[in-house]
Amino acid sequence: MEYNSTVTFFNLGNSKKDLYSHLDDLRKLVIINILGYFICFVICFIYSKSIYNIFSIKLLDFLIDNNIPSIFITTSIMEFFFTNIKLAFFTSLIVYTPLFLIIIFLFMLSSLQPKEKKIGLLLIFLSPLLFFLGLLFAYFVLLPMVWKFFLLFYNNNEVQLLPKVSEYISFILSIILSTAIAFELPISLTILAYFNILKAHHIIKFGKYAIVSAFIIAAILTPPDPFSQIIVATLLIILYYSSYWLVKYVQ
Repeated sequence: MEYNSTVTFFNLGNSKKDLYSHLDDLRKLVIINILGYFICFVICFIYSKSIYNIFSIKLLDFLIDNNIPSIFITTSIMEFFFTNIKLAFFTSLIVYTPLFLIIIFLFMLSSLQPKEKKIGLLLIFLSPLLFFLGLLFAYFVLLPMVWKFFLLFYNNNEVQLLPKVSEYISFILSIILSTAIAFELPISLTILAYFNILKAHHIIKFGKYAIVSAFIIAAILTPPDPFSQIIVATLLIILYYSSYWLVKYVQ
């Protein structure tokens, strides 16, 4: 059976094709995603200095507001270059992920049942949304809490803060990405429910364990400050219980 280019692209997962056609479609899928991510990486690398400024300006402003003199330093001529590569890699990964999910969904589209298509569309919409909400929460809420707790110890004349570029970026990325992944909790529970590993009543049944786990995760993500831990733990608990309706819909 012949397919024009448009139909072939939007029906990559056609279940009526033979094994060879499926393997050929899978090869196309891999090539499309590799090229797509590479293009995204190149664009992010070109603007990596602007991305770096986005990450650094918040800390510098915080230091200035608290009268803490500081500059970023580097101890290697190659350090800032590889820091830009790291920023471009993670930024392009974040930006390209929604498009990757859409391509995967289109690959599977023709072999999905009507309800599965609705679930797929819902997850494609919610997954990037929750991830970016996690990024925003970490950048605008969590990081200022972390800085306030740790950096105010440097507000004296005996110790001057000289953050190293690569270490600072690694620190920022670890907090932001771990928080964004934590925001994917409803998506993870929904996937478990789709494979009949989790039921809606389990959300309520294991609630007390989820609450304890939320505070443990909050303690890892935040400094030893009870206020910030309570905020993060409360948000995780809300995400956990809000998953009940998603899990119930999938069942």
